[in-house]
Amino acid sequence: MGIAKDKQSDIFKKFYRIREGNIHNTQGLGIGLYQVQQIVRSLHGSININSKLQVGTTFKITIPYV
Repeated sequence: MGIAKDKQSDIFKKFYRIREGNIHNTQGLGIGLYQVQQIVRSLHGSININSKLQVGTTFKITIPYV
């Protein structure tokens, strides 16, 4: 739960998945947040992350009104 500060800039990279230690139980392809970021950018918006370890993560997507 939550994403460490040093990993937050990496989570939007294509195929990136956070791994914990030497345990390989991470699910998914690591493409979802990359796709979201690409869509938001194409709409001239922004995506921000607010995360605290052991608490949780919130993403805020802002898209300008045209």
